[in-house]
Amino acid sequence: MNLLLFMMGGSGTRVGNILPKQYTIIKGKPLFYYTLEAYSKLNCIDKVIIVSNKEYMKLAQENAIPVLREKYFDVVPGGNTRLNSIKNGLIYARKQILDNDVVLIHDASNPFVASNEMPSFIETVEEYSAAAIGTNQYHTIYKRDMEDFIICDIPRNTVGSGYSPEGFKFGILYDLLSKIDHENLLQMTSTVAIANFMGMKIKFIPANILNLKITYKQDIEIYEKLLTESRRR
Repeated sequence: MNLLLFMMGGSGTRVGNILPKQYTIIKGKPLFYYTLEAYSKLNCIDKVIIVSNKEYMKLAQENAIPVLREKYFDVVPGGNTRLNSIKNGLIYARKQILDNDVVLIHDASNPFVASNEMPSFIETVEEYSAAAIGTNQYHTIYKRDMEDFIICDIPRNTVGSGYSPEGFKFGILYDLLSKIDHENLLQMTSTVAIANFMGMKIKFIPANILNLKITYKQDIEIYEKLLTESRRR
């Protein structure tokens, strides 16, 4: 089984809306609907668990079931941090998934899906046990000191920009989150960070995708324009 954990448990307060950013209505649908729609069309994804803000679980379910149909698994409550939310999703999934199955973690704040790359991405997870999708870096990257003076350039071929999803064999990720201590579980923000901390290698997969993260109101405006343009084609 290839399982998607769709993460939308945050509050999204920096957008400035009453509702969390992932529930912002765009063309009559919440923002997260369009990402789930893209995943619903992928044959390589079998089931989807949505990890939701506790206050909006019913709203998440009402919008997810019609678009995901047979891929819909359930909506589970998020925790007080992203990693605790992921852990909640994994604990719920454990009764249905095997250790060698693949679990992908996609944040609702990353609205685009690298659909063309997803089958080979899953194959990479199966081969290396862990992988992360992202984009190559084309800008000049500076390392700077605490006073914002540039120390040096960082070679662009040694860095990449992270995106969603991160992918793991289920048993390995479950084990990592079970072993990590409480302090690091609170401080770290990604499964890749935990895996690195625990000495695991993660394969980086560059994807041809617009690396847009929804953080502020203008990001939603950009996304809406891009969505409108893509649906005209």
